[in-house]
Amino acid sequence: MLVDHRQRGLAGERRAQREEFVEQAARRVQVGTVVDVRELEEEREILRKAAKYFAGETRW
Repeated sequence: MLVDHRQRGLAGERRAQREEFVEQAARRVQVGTVVDVRELEEEREILRKAAKYFAGETRW
């Protein structure tokens, strides 16, 4: 009986650790996504400015 309680305790502890790991991984993905979106927005703005600049420079 004592062993059974210890096993259940370990299983619960492992489950809690696994859930915490999954939550941490989800947070890292979310933060990474926000960073990626910011980088893409910055790149898009640079490309817009470059397109505007070169469109004004073109004389056909």
